[in-house]
Amino acid sequence: HPERTLPVTIDVGTNTERYLQDPHYLGLRHERVSGEAYDELLEEFVTAVKARWPHCLIQFEDFGNNHAFDLLNRYKDRVLCFNDDIQGTAAVALTGFYSALRVKGGALADERVLFLGAGEAATGIATLIVDAMEDEGMDRQEALRHCALFDSKGLVTSHRTGLAHNKVPFAHDLPDCKTFLEAVRAFKPTAIVGVAAQPKAFDEAVLKEMAALNERPIIFALSNPTSRAECDARTAYEATDGRALFASGSPFAPVTLGDKTFVPRQGNNSYVFPGLGLGAVFSKASTMPTGMFLVAARELARLVKPEDLEQGSLYPALSEVRSVSCRIGAAVAEYAYTHGLAGNDRPADLEAAIQEDPLFAQAMVLGDDRPFISAIAVVNPDVWTKFCEELGLDPADPASLKSKEAKTAALRRIKHATRGFPNYGVPPQVTLLADDWSIESGFLTPTLKLKRRVVMATYAKEIEEMYEALERKSA
Repeated sequence: HPERTLPVTIDVGTNTERYLQDPHYLGLRHERVSGEAYDELLEEFVTAVKARWPHCLIQFEDFGNNHAFDLLNRYKDRVLCFNDDIQGTAAVALTGFYSALRVKGGALADERVLFLGAGEAATGIATLIVDAMEDEGMDRQEALRHCALFDSKGLVTSHRTGLAHNKVPFAHDLPDCKTFLEAVRAFKPTAIVGVAAQPKAFDEAVLKEMAALNERPIIFALSNPTSRAECDARTAYEATDGRALFASGSPFAPVTLGDKTFVPRQGNNSYVFPGLGLGAVFSKASTMPTGMFLVAARELARLVKPEDLEQGSLYPALSEVRSVSCRIGAAVAEYAYTHGLAGNDRPADLEAAIQEDPLFAQAMVLGDDRPFISAIAVVNPDVWTKFCEELGLDPADPASLKSKEAKTAALRRIKHATRGFPNYGVPPQVTLLADDWSIESGFLTPTLKLKRRVVMATYAKEIEEMYEALERKSA
């Protein structure tokens, strides 16, 4: 629910020189902090959050490979948290495999998966596939041999030295392959998964090789935006004579081949992360172990209808995401109750209780008409003070932040300061679910106190409306 969710961007500096030289840049003016100072900051933040809101869920988002795995490993058994880039992406991808198996038959243990990419998404998906295979009875070491990675240097093998720790479990005794086509021929996968943002890497030669190896090849081109997709839907279907089981990270239009129309759907994290958060917060779970992500993936797969599969859709329609979230939330909460992780008693009718809970029910009613909190920055207090001074505002006087003139001025300033930020590659974000943010007329100050930092926020809907008003006025 919007009033119980706060996105927080943690500013540790920037390595982008033009931002450092921009006099209007709002962030910290130094290169990114790393090492012990970085770890201390995150420890301070997580500790403060858990002290203030013991049942708060922390969702890590957009952290780079050099921090994401370490942070997840450090906190996943200490606090209620998950990393959506690693675990949410993995759960959605695993759903795609379960859906594909409903079409082609067989078991997950029969699959051999080759990943184009070896970062958070690739190793996150591979790890959850291995977890699922092990959960279904396969020896873990054997399951690991069913997944292989292809990175910027080629096929990841046990002959390579200096591998990142997240790649090591998937480094096998395989030939050294420098092209992805060579890797496909060497590993003979039943599925290829693209998560490296290498456009058209799944070219006709790769797709035809997959079609030669498999009656129903699984082709997941999960990179986005569309311009970075490994292949488009039409190419996947045409190169495999309509036999591909295809999913993507970007939207593609339906494809008609002969008398058959395929409706490809996105393997979008939005299918699972709302339900994961909903179930964990509802049950007041202490942690989020791997089992929660497995039940989320399996529940989502059960919600794919036969008519979806018939048209080549491996996921439900995104228009069903609210009901999907409720069902996944109930499955995740059930796991918490069954495994002794819950901090409250299980309701007799769990799904009905979740539907009636304000965290879910009010969001159902309000939908997209409710302003939601979007633009957040954790900044140096000196920067915030300077920001207010430039606008003629008194940060100690909430009344000075309430006027329309103040909001318009702030909007103009924020728009200028963030004009260079792309849609992708935004700074790392931490999403918190809690229930008592203190809201003041568009500006929000949570009752979370950090020693050296403050939190500032604005409503996204108000920002959009002000943009439109300013543009109309300029015209």
